[in-house]
Amino acid sequence: MEKGLTHTIYTVNVLEGHTDANVDRLAQILLQNASNRLSNDPSHTNFEDSFCPNHPVIDKIVDDMQEVYPHGRLSLDDKWGHIHEKNMSSNRHDHANFDLSGVVYLQVPKGCGQIVFWPNPIHEYRYTIPPKKGLFLLFPGWVPHCVTRNLSSEPRVSISMNFNVNLEES
Repeated sequence: MEKGLTHTIYTVNVLEGHTDANVDRLAQILLQNASNRLSNDPSHTNFEDSFCPNHPVIDKIVDDMQEVYPHGRLSLDDKWGHIHEKNMSSNRHDHANFDLSGVVYLQVPKGCGQIVFWPNPIHEYRYTIPPKKGLFLLFPGWVPHCVTRNLSSEPRVSISMNFNVNLEES
């Protein structure tokens, strides 16, 4: 009989990294586009999301993400600005149509809320990660998550992204 054999049946990895891209510049761009919302319906989850134009800073961030993701080539499918003013939060949701989702924190005032993951959707266990300027997280798109209330009087600014992974280009 073998000793020390482990069978991993269920695990969820959230990859954490840091970008040295100019997040201040990207935060300015997103704040300039804050009124260009992805939905005009306040009851729709996309109401708090805003247009994010293509920019070399985003390319640099994706390159930084690729450096920490060893399981294939990341293909950016979608991106949007996420600006939470005082008392804003995001309801529990997922991005199940994508292999990976990501968030990059650009402006992080004290008390601005944090991301919460439910790694096993049938249990209520939660895992919380506090934001830091320049921090990025990559996680499976199917993992339910939310963002807690921003208690700061300053906006929290982040960019959210969805990726598909090309295993043939790894």
